[in-house]
Amino acid sequence: MDVLKSTGVIKDPEMELKIKQALQDYELKKSQQEVDLEKIASDDRRSARDMNITSLQQDDKFVKRFIYVYASVTTFVTFAYIFFITFWTIPETNVRFADTVLGFMLGTLLATIITFFFGSSSGSLAKSQTIEKLMRGK
Repeated sequence: MDVLKSTGVIKDPEMELKIKQALQDYELKKSQQEVDLEKIASDDRRSARDMNITSLQQDDKFVKRFIYVYASVTTFVTFAYIFFITFWTIPETNVRFADTVLGFMLGTLLATIITFFFGSSSGSLAKSQTIEKLMRGK
């Protein structure tokens, strides 16, 4: 804003005030959208955890243990894949494919499992706390 004023682009103080107000409105809307998106993500995680609590209350052992078996098998397969592509020779034509699969396994499968069972980072915790404060302030 000061750059525009110092270069002579904005000469009218009333126009400067309108632009400042528009920028503030934009920042407020952007912040609200970020809060809304984080709330949607938080609700999604909560519903998955609620589903897990419900499944643990079932009498059916398959239903009760499915999420743990699935997470264990997925983790084991990911670690086995990492081991094999690290210590076995990959044909030159398959290197990009192997890298893509490795990125998917580490970035999506394993990260999702860890986040589900252990929660997310402290940065996300701080964001969640900020969202709670903003929601209470409404």
